[in-house]
Amino acid sequence: QMEKHPVKVSNLKVAFEGENRIRTTYDLSNQQPGLTLVGRCSIALITRDGAIIDVTPSARGVLSFQIARFRKMDILAQIPPNVKQDDIVKVQISAQANDLPLYFKQFMVETSS
Repeated sequence: QMEKHPVKVSNLKVAFEGENRIRTTYDLSNQQPGLTLVGRCSIALITRDGAIIDVTPSARGVLSFQIARFRKMDILAQIPPNVKQDDIVKVQISAQANDLPLYFKQFMVETSS
């Protein structure tokens, strides 16, 4: 039986900026009091045809975290040139912290069209 993972991602919002940038904001929280989580998140786009494409943030170091309780994450990243905004159906946030198993969660992308 899997214990509850101490990392939790919630309140994800996705916005496209221009033709080729995507901003993801989300809450990263620590569900285990007394434990400081140190690690790194990664962001992947999942397309209509099921491809999983990792994206690189525009700023260095923004995916690293050290949290006792809670942190708001705000990541701006380039969309690869071969991916169209309309093809992106989900965003996957992964977090690797301490020596814990990888945590990941997928969110549907709400498009304004």
